[in-house]
Amino acid sequence: MVRVPAADASAGTGLAGRLAALPESDRDGVILREVRDLASAVLGHRSGDAIDPYAPFTELGFDSLGAVEFRNRLARLTELTLPSTLVFDHPTAADVAKLVRARLEESRAGVAERAPAGVRGTVTGLVAAAHRRGELAGTMPLLLASGALMNTYPVEEAAARRPGAQLLARGAAEPALICVPSFLPGSGPHQFARLARELGGERQVSALRLPGTRAGDDLPATWEAAIESLAATVAAQLDRGPVALIGYSIGGALAHAVTRRLEDDGRQLAGTAMIDTYSTEDAELNRLVLTDALGQILSRDNALTPVDDHGLVAMGGWVRIYSEREARPIAAPTLKLRATVTLSGFGDVTPVPAWQHRGPAEFIEADHFSIIEERAPETAARLGRRLDSLGGR
Repeated sequence: MVRVPAADASAGTGLAGRLAALPESDRDGVILREVRDLASAVLGHRSGDAIDPYAPFTELGFDSLGAVEFRNRLARLTELTLPSTLVFDHPTAADVAKLVRARLEESRAGVAERAPAGVRGTVTGLVAAAHRRGELAGTMPLLLASGALMNTYPVEEAAARRPGAQLLARGAAEPALICVPSFLPGSGPHQFARLARELGGERQVSALRLPGTRAGDDLPATWEAAIESLAATVAAQLDRGPVALIGYSIGGALAHAVTRRLEDDGRQLAGTAMIDTYSTEDAELNRLVLTDALGQILSRDNALTPVDDHGLVAMGGWVRIYSEREARPIAAPTLKLRATVTLSGFGDVTPVPAWQHRGPAEFIEADHFSIIEERAPETAARLGRRLDSLGGR
């Protein structure tokens, strides 16, 4: 039976009030203890002592349901508004404790609590209504036009706007792995949680959040600026040792472009894997696959992949600059993993052009989402075998 810590049961008293009665020097320790107790309860442990404060939550065993439960419990305890992706944005108990301390200090100082990460407003309502009518494709012009109105940054600022790499699992074997998500709404590091759990323990696994996909952040103004930002983050990891990129969905095309950008600077990656990537050069097919994938996300209504106004508008901005990419092959070895259930509209057309990957694809009995969810063990095994064949261990 899952134990509910006493702190959670007494959440109504308010953590902030209890902390106010403590010396300043004791508060960080109390917050960390509460966070560890909540995490242990969600995972079924008897004590927060079982929670390494510096271990990634995914390594400890959190899945999507556990992540949401932990967020909900912590929100009740702290009376703070916290994102559903909390354990992926702040991947260790120590990181979450720092966030809670900062938010509680802001509250005590009279700073208004931050708005939720995403708002399901007019844009979301229009898109959801169109989806219910079977007219989702008709919303693409709206999203493209909205994305063009967002604040952007130029390529000259791209290196300074590089995203952080969220640690999902630890490991010493080479190469380290960096995962690149798609720009569909609700996408981000959390999508790689199950994959990281399967791959962790051997190799370090991190994941990027695409610039502009978090509420309040600027979008890259051009494809070049987008790739420059992502490449800057990967280059910093390359300075510490070999790296392979893993791109999921359209993130495979982004990973390929980042590899090309680094190779232009004489930097070499161990390899680039593309998991169920659709990156055809046919604009109409791209529109069909984006519509299909977005429709499935809306139908799934997953708590960890909420569709909101910012996510939809940011997708429109990314779709707009995606057309600027160039057909340039890479020297790094590539791996193409495909789900046996294809997204609609493709038929016999190859989703990945020859300049992006030469050679046969490997197929996994899965659909576009289960390939990194329920079927993550098989996907991880295929990736592991490929990495072993490169001599990376």
